[in-house]
Amino acid sequence: MNQADNLTTREGVMRQLELGWNNLQTDLTALTEEQQTHLKDAVGWTVKDHLSHLAIWEQGVLALLEGKSKREAMEIPPEIWEQGDDAINAVIQVRYGDWSLAEVLRLLRKSRTGHPTSLCWQFRHEPSKKAALRQPLHSKFWRR
Repeated sequence: MNQADNLTTREGVMRQLELGWNNLQTDLTALTEEQQTHLKDAVGWTVKDHLSHLAIWEQGVLALLEGKSKREAMEIPPEIWEQGDDAINAVIQVRYGDWSLAEVLRLLRKSRTGHPTSLCWQFRHEPSKKAALRQPLHSKFWRR
């Protein structure tokens, strides 16, 4: 693994974020709005559900990088947070279920692109936050 692929460096994280975003955009252009809003996976989620999920979890990561509560940024009640990821994801799915695809895509783009509160912007312009990335994914840091 070279340094650009290493997720403990700012450059590696940026590369992976941008690669993932570009792949997602390519995949989305291959789907119609009908496919994105009506086809469901094995657990009953649409593409739109997955997109809102990505946006909200990215907001949580941004909060951590700002020294804030991920739970509060994601607007998840404490009793749901304590139940774990499946319960959190269920709340996100219900909360954004009535949103249009366009609204969900705007939410995702805001969390992803050049906005100063976006994940990509933070890693590009705030290199001091890369220390947070050295925390193992199972550490308490990511659950705050």
